[in-house]
Amino acid sequence: MKYLPLNRIVEVIDGLIINNQNSNPIIKNVVLGDSTTIKDSTLIFFPEKSKLENYRDVKFCAIVTQKPERYNDFAQSFTIIKVKNSKRSFEKFIKFYRNLFELPVVGITGTCGKTTTKEMVSSILKADMNLVKTIASKNKRKRNLSYLMKINKKTDVAVIEVGVGNPGGIVKFDKFFKPSIGVITNIGVDHGLGFKTHQAYINEKAKMVQIINKNKGTIILNIDDENIKKFDLRKFEGRIIYFGLSQSAHFKASNIHYDVNGMKFSLHYDNEVFECKIKCFGTHNVYNALAALAISTTLGVPILDAIQRLGNFTPLKRHLQIKTGINQCTLIDDTWNTNSKSIEAALEALVNLSKGKKTIAVLGDIEELGELSESEHKKIGSFIHKYIIDQLVTIGNESKIIAQQAIELGMNQHNIYMINKKEDLINVLSKTADANSVVLIKGSMRNSFKYILQKLIFPKLQ
Repeated sequence: MKYLPLNRIVEVIDGLIINNQNSNPIIKNVVLGDSTTIKDSTLIFFPEKSKLENYRDVKFCAIVTQKPERYNDFAQSFTIIKVKNSKRSFEKFIKFYRNLFELPVVGITGTCGKTTTKEMVSSILKADMNLVKTIASKNKRKRNLSYLMKINKKTDVAVIEVGVGNPGGIVKFDKFFKPSIGVITNIGVDHGLGFKTHQAYINEKAKMVQIINKNKGTIILNIDDENIKKFDLRKFEGRIIYFGLSQSAHFKASNIHYDVNGMKFSLHYDNEVFECKIKCFGTHNVYNALAALAISTTLGVPILDAIQRLGNFTPLKRHLQIKTGINQCTLIDDTWNTNSKSIEAALEALVNLSKGKKTIAVLGDIEELGELSESEHKKIGSFIHKYIIDQLVTIGNESKIIAQQAIELGMNQHNIYMINKKEDLINVLSKTADANSVVLIKGSMRNSFKYILQKLIFPKLQ
């Protein structure tokens, strides 16, 4: 954070210091009331009284509130700033702080690939830029403030992953960061509980185009995505960059094939062809790589440098990580998160990596689908049939629909195991997996497989 005098902030938010404050201390940290990172010289918006009790001993803290009478007991420990409207004052501060910096901000959204794309582009940029980026997949809107506060005068660029669990996430992101580059990796089905309809979810993702248009920036889109194809871009006044496999993509991949340690492909860009490799498996990761290259070149990184740095990118944990598992099988850990689009991508990788070995797909319930749960789980059952998976293990009640659909499409029910507990997976795989098997375990971070994986992965190679 750029350090700021308290009086300057008070002026910006139209506040009034109501208890004795004779000095003009420097604010070094700004948090929301539920934060656990309160330290000396912190300014707190929307303070929670229960949390404040833990920080009475700090040398200086200030709280912003429209109801100062609620905090009379803290008047000796904290400087209290009265405002007419806490929400409006917070928004004024956010706008003021963001406007202190002239720097590009990249916003990456999409159903799948956000985190990997963000990490890929960050690995390219970090060689010659100071960057602020989202931590792992921690992309909820309540974290916007903490990422904004990481920006200071030394920051060259911010790369922020934008999650959309319910309406308003994209607009909120814009209020904090004013992005000049927006990226939509793809749009599948997700967050059915947060949106009344799938179209509402699509419309929310499309708002990235709207805010980039307002900011007169660059939008980077997956040209092959069926939902993105439906966007009306006739009124878009900024720059549009497409990536994908289609002939008209600005960043086009061809000659995609699996290699020993990842993927190789030819990149068609600016009337030239470049050979690329990434240490990640799956065609979907080629798409992520194309998006990362598009972002990097837009920010001024020479294409050859970007390609070379991308080749050194290390895959993320629990994203199609290949390990040796139970009974010497090949185990693919893809348990970070799940939805129908990412499951299809994982099944495609499973088949290509098996090279004739027996394929076993272990799939858990997909959460937060609401009324779309049955149709999405049926869709996955169709994927099992499409990719001719040899054996299927489902875990949970909803995932039984996957098995039932696979059976209806002709899969032998003797090759399907429906279990209710993750713990039962050890018994199933101990009987079905061997050195001639490739096992994909695909689940959600919200329904952790970490404990079971520790028992399934060959100890000497963990």
